[in-house]
Amino acid sequence: MANTDNQKTNREHKDTLFRTLFSDSKNFLELYNAAADENIPIETEVTLHPSNELLNRFNDLAASIGDRLIVFFEHQSTFSPNMPLRFLSFVTDILYLHLVNKDKLYGSTLVKMPTPRFYVLYNGEQKRNIKRLFIPY
Repeated sequence: MANTDNQKTNREHKDTLFRTLFSDSKNFLELYNAAADENIPIETEVTLHPSNELLNRFNDLAASIGDRLIVFFEHQSTFSPNMPLRFLSFVTDILYLHLVNKDKLYGSTLVKMPTPRFYVLYNGEQKRNIKRLFIPY
């Protein structure tokens, strides 16, 4: 009989499953509603944003919800204290590639951007002190 304690799960398969499941806008919105403890209607417009392959920066999920939120999810089985820095690069990529009108960026009118929200879903074995930071907008 095989010893399952020493068997490792292929991380790429888990990442692909997570992205596949929640790349459907309805499923993404259900995930966001559960994580944020909100009740945004399922028919709300959700625009999924791909990772930036040109810069080799990959995040699990990013989407705009209507025009007021841009939400990032990372699913991790290994703890990384660098997630705030990684999220910073993800949000700037998405803003410049998909949301900011570059003609208006250097103009005299304020360019509005959606409020970013960042979530890390951790299922690793290392015990972590769970902290939840909520900043109302």
